[in-house]
Amino acid sequence: MRMRWVDNYRGFLALLVVLGHIIKWSHLYEQCIFMKWAYFVIYTFHMPAFFFISGCLAKNSDTLPRILGRFCNLGGALAFFQIVYVSVLTASGHYSLIQAFASGLSNYWFVCVMMAITVGYPLLRRVRIPGFPMWGALLGGIACSTLMPKAALVLGYCFCYSLGNLWGKGLLRANSCRIGVWPLSLGLLVLIGGISVLYEMGILNVELLLRPAYRSLVGCLLTVVIMLLLRQLDGSLFVEGGRVSLQMYLIQFPLFRTLEWILPDDRPLLSWAAFGVMSAVSYCLPIWLHKRFGDSKPYRLVFRVYDCLEPWLPRALTGKKTETR
Repeated sequence: MRMRWVDNYRGFLALLVVLGHIIKWSHLYEQCIFMKWAYFVIYTFHMPAFFFISGCLAKNSDTLPRILGRFCNLGGALAFFQIVYVSVLTASGHYSLIQAFASGLSNYWFVCVMMAITVGYPLLRRVRIPGFPMWGALLGGIACSTLMPKAALVLGYCFCYSLGNLWGKGLLRANSCRIGVWPLSLGLLVLIGGISVLYEMGILNVELLLRPAYRSLVGCLLTVVIMLLLRQLDGSLFVEGGRVSLQMYLIQFPLFRTLEWILPDDRPLLSWAAFGVMSAVSYCLPIWLHKRFGDSKPYRLVFRVYDCLEPWLPRALTGKKTETR
């Protein structure tokens, strides 16, 4: 059974990412110190939170059909939106086909990492050492962060995924935090605020802040604190959004790039208003599409391609379809 509060958190996180894109593409962070700090905080933890929550929702099934199904579904959605994104950039006339393709992969890197974790995490779980997937991934990420940044990216977020998986299985209880939620929240905000001030003053190197080891640790701490806070709220304001949060991330990039292309550069107020409207659209559109077309064949071809491929695959790769993927 899905954890409703996790869906609530995913929807909240998706909204924060939308706000982050508004700040980035409308250049608000260049004109307001508060917006600059908000942008810094959002991009410190939003991707660790994405992988943490993915781990919370993981079924812990290492069967080939489930691994293949998840891999194909992610790959199918990635391929579709990569085509859409490349089409938007090439139509603008400012990018060559190769540049547009590279930009798309750069923006959708998190899907590629998720596909790698989908295959690699079950292998880490087979090592019969307590906590090995989590701490092995973190230590590996720290070791690789300078020499092999791409490998560190996968390992660092595999740590977040593993930590979320332990949380989802109930091995990390909310009452294990003896300090208290609010003092810990304040301490983390002070820590991140202090780091952002040092970064703005040029004392910290940007490469340090972008390394998966840093983002994995600080991002996971902030994620857990926000989870503890949201679990105290008896509501489901963001649940519908949380169920289609991946679709929101995929749809946002083509929408914002299109808007960036058509808006004039000398009309800042128009840009802010347009990005605000487009943000509401990018949050609500995936929810509407899922409700209206979720069971249709075109929708399944994009987001659940494995369900369409399964009848044509050998039985050895599918097994019996006993649950919804």
